[in-house]
Amino acid sequence: LTDTAIRAKDIDEAAAKKLKQRLDAGEDFAAVARSANMSAAEIALPAAEKSKLSYLGDDAANKAFSLAKGDVGDPVGGKLGWVIFKVDAIT
Repeated sequence: LTDTAIRAKDIDEAAAKKLKQRLDAGEDFAAVARSANMSAAEIALPAAEKSKLSYLGDDAANKAFSLAKGDVGDPVGGKLGWVIFKVDAIT
């Protein structure tokens, strides 16, 4: 799995849902991430197995691996805050 993720440490669930609404409206993932103070380098996650995402928490890792290529998941709370995944490729 290769994906990008908005890891919004300093926002609550309501704010994470607002970011997701912007993504659902077609706004660019990187632009939304920048508005959450994340750079392109910060949102890129390397190709990984589920166990390699455990640092984000089990719920977050499970969410990432439940998505199909191109999907943007709903926000999920994790060890490092709220996360929104977009799956770029499945390898």
